[in-house]
Amino acid sequence: MVPWSATVSGAVNISNTSNYTLSDYILTRRMYKLIFFFVRVDETDMIENIAAYISSRFQNSAVIEDIKGSYPKPRFDEDLQIFCKYAFNQKTPEDGFDELAREITYHVGELPLGLKVIGSHFRGLSKEQWPMEVSRLRTYRNGDIERILKFSYDALCDEDKDLFLHIACFFNMEKITKVKELFGHRFKDLRQSLHILEMKSLISIEHTDLEDSEYYESINMRNLLVQLGQEIVRKESVLEPGQRRFLIDYKDICAVVSGHTTVSFANTLSS
Repeated sequence: MVPWSATVSGAVNISNTSNYTLSDYILTRRMYKLIFFFVRVDETDMIENIAAYISSRFQNSAVIEDIKGSYPKPRFDEDLQIFCKYAFNQKTPEDGFDELAREITYHVGELPLGLKVIGSHFRGLSKEQWPMEVSRLRTYRNGDIERILKFSYDALCDEDKDLFLHIACFFNMEKITKVKELFGHRFKDLRQSLHILEMKSLISIEHTDLEDSEYYESINMRNLLVQLGQEIVRKESVLEPGQRRFLIDYKDICAVVSGHTTVSFANTLSS
């Protein structure tokens, strides 16, 4: 373990950041403290969320480079083990898959959630299918977390994609019984679709059985995947929110209700 007091306590390098506001600078210093705290408790998913958020605020800046160098990056072998755990259910590649497994791990980069999702995507594929899927993965830029996660989404059938977007926009952390009550009629086999999303590591099913409380199951989708789903919906019609299948942002809802944008009622009701 590196000496955290040495790597985190230093002042943020704000050279070449004259365009940033004081609040941006304060935010970045707070993020330093958060990264320090969450790494100490091994919350790697939280690190990814923080890094993605900071990247959206400080693209191509000295601040990002400073932050990137402030926490230790997992060794390649550790990344490979994460991928193999979900692709092969073991720590090392199966015979005949070593070269492809290493290429995939390198391409996905040091993104634990990405390695988990991509590993789950390759699990169960035949040896003949692997090279084809790797060729498709090569078209995605190294370390681009949004596109890496979307790789697995793109491989879903239309119905499972639809369920993924419903969860990302409305039903994350919701009880399965509630989702079934509201939208069970929309899907041929809701349980099977949830199982597929879980097997692809796009969701997890949480089981709750508290004392003096009824047992229930709920859907849990990681924040980065929620953001991916909501961004997919937003990009359906960037300039005309009313043309999207869902409205999530209150500003878009107000714009549509006030008549400041085009509304596709047929599309909205069919969703």
